Amino acid sequence: MKETMAANAKPNSGLPLGAEGKVSVSVVMVTYNSRALLEHISAELFATTGIEVIVVDNDSQDGCADFIRTNLPAVQLIESGANLGFAKAVNIGVKIAKGETIVLLNPDASISPHSILALHNLLKIDPEIGAIAPLLHHPGRQLAVREAGMKPSLWRMFCHYFGLSRLVSGNRYFRGMYILRSQQFSTIDVDWVSGACVAIPAQIWKELNGLTERWFMYAEDVEFCLRVKSSGRRVVLSAEIQGDHGLGQSNSESDERPGSEWLVNLYDLYKTDISRSRLQNVAWKYVFATGMILRAAGHAVRAILQRRSYLENSDYIRFAFYSTEVLRLSSKAGRHA
Repeated sequence: MKETMAANAKPNSGLPLGAEGKVSVSVVMVTYNSRALLEHISAELFATTGIEVIVVDNDSQDGCADFIRTNLPAVQLIESGANLGFAKAVNIGVKIAKGETIVLLNPDASISPHSILALHNLLKIDPEIGAIAPLLHHPGRQLAVREAGMKPSLWRMFCHYFGLSRLVSGNRYFRGMYILRSQQFSTIDVDWVSGACVAIPAQIWKELNGLTERWFMYAEDVEFCLRVKSSGRRVVLSAEIQGDHGLGQSNSESDERPGSEWLVNLYDLYKTDISRSRLQNVAWKYVFATGMILRAAGHAVRAILQRRSYLENSDYIRFAFYSTEVLRLSSKAGRHA
């Protein structure tokens, strides 16, 4: 992949500074054909004292960079010159960040500047926290899970896909890879949170060398959080600080055909960083595949009862696709093992 980088981060004479003349929070955002999303982001974010905003544009073709230069002059813009993927673009943006706290924010995620500063303050109060995310809602979408949970081990995947996390929702031991939306909780410790909106102390980001660039996109947030946990810090999901996330809207490409990149990368993460044998790799695949088959079957039965063709049901198609895709993947040890 060509790594041309215009790297023309615009000088920012109006950079918002904290009370001590320092930037408190550096918000790093990666855009790719995201102009329509930027038009709906609150202008308050780009003009709040103590917050700087860095946007890395991955060679958008919709005039995204021009829109930022014209309408958001306070933003520090980096034009990568190519679509470098999420992790690599984030790492480029963080290199020029001056804040004590790094906040990764997707262009399709929405959180108030007040909430961003609240995340920063929680990190200052409790140095044991290595990453903290707000509780993200998804307006207009009926999702069963949160964007946070436990590491994707064989046990956690089994708990999730075979319903143990639902049957014993109050017991941490039976939590699945995902925290359930139906689960009532206050702020809790988890193993990972979504990179759609997460705050990380700049010192810890530097210590852990940022996001892994072994994948183009997906799973790098889970992998980073697992390293945060391994370093002895906490990963926290805040129930008190909240925001919104429109899943899939960061990418302008059509969702007509399900994508498998997240599954491929998640399985690679499991094989490389969690599994201890090829037998466990095989078991993980079949636990996942069985869970997808059960979900596909449920949607097929529902469609038939509603006198519709299950072959035209998007959820059936998606789950059936995932079940077959995971079984295609190699059970050999991960490439980084």
